[in-house]
Amino acid sequence: MFGTGTGSGSGPLESGRNRYLCPSGDGGVGSIREVTVISGLPASRRTERLELLDDEKHILSFRVVGGEHRLNNYLSVTSVNEFEKDGKVYTVVLESYIVDIPAWE
Repeated sequence: MFGTGTGSGSGPLESGRNRYLCPSGDGGVGSIREVTVISGLPASRRTERLELLDDEKHILSFRVVGGEHRLNNYLSVTSVNEFEKDGKVYTVVLESYIVDIPAWE
């Protein structure tokens, strides 16, 4: 399955980057972080590995590598972009993901 999600807000790119693209740990590719899931999905936690972090292009990618969830082969790519309209600066966040669909039990 392939999907996308978007978010937007007013403010410069750096405020969006700080909110959406800052991994924990040392922040380098290969870094691992534990995430507590509170979205209502059938999951309680997951372990993510940072696959790509490009500060110049404002792109982050992570893969779910463990935890208590049903996200088999989940890979996410998130980008943060900035644009100006009518003198205001806006930030747009786009997340694309690929995940295997689990068999229904």
